[in-house]
Amino acid sequence: MIIKKTKSTFKEIRIDAKEYWLDLTKRKRYINDNFNNSYECYWQSKYCRLGYHNSFFCSLGEWNTHLTDLLCDSRLDNYRFDNKEQSKSIFRYYTRVLIIVSEIITDFQEVLMYLRNESQKKIRTLMTPPKKYQTFNLQDLFAYINNIAKHKIASFDTRAGMRNLFKYHEVNHHIRYYFKDSKLRKPKNTININNLSVVSKRTSYLEIMRLNEIIFQVLCCYVALDWELENNKHFVNKMRIFEKRVRSR
Repeated sequence: MIIKKTKSTFKEIRIDAKEYWLDLTKRKRYINDNFNNSYECYWQSKYCRLGYHNSFFCSLGEWNTHLTDLLCDSRLDNYRFDNKEQSKSIFRYYTRVLIIVSEIITDFQEVLMYLRNESQKKIRTLMTPPKKYQTFNLQDLFAYINNIAKHKIASFDTRAGMRNLFKYHEVNHHIRYYFKDSKLRKPKNTININNLSVVSKRTSYLEIMRLNEIIFQVLCCYVALDWELENNKHFVNKMRIFEKRVRSR
């Protein structure tokens, strides 16, 4: 799965990301998402006992439609990355995507922790794609979301016994944004997903990830769970806690 090249306008980027998401998850969009051919329904038909329904698979498919809703939102299509006021609104759009994605990834994380009985750290490593496909790991993404999209002001350092203010709030004096999805020249000294721990007083731009980078990480979570269910039969048995017998309609 390779991320496509970016487009020139926000509208083109949004549509490209929407098609990327729908195509690789095999969803169809009407008023809501139809995911009859998606991972969720595939797992339902392959791993669920005849006459039973798995609520985790179903609720995952339905809840992840939130991401499609955002990617179908055309209200900002005419906005430009190089317009200061419009870029603020575009930034908030990206943060909404990130917040929804954090909840989606957490669902995958929790069910894999349950199935494998392993730590959060190990599961996040499991769901991180190889470096040749992605320049950051899942732990980096959660730090980026928590410190930027969720607007958390500090984290507690148990070793130092103090709370550390995150630099986004330290340098946010009407901060400017650099969107990787734009074709604008990248400025120097950006806050980005790979340097969140580096404090720089000179930083003047916050670098915003590509939509397709964010979506790609979600797809990697699907692939990780799919592999585990395919290759560990006892995991299928463990998923039966979500099953309930249903009558044919």
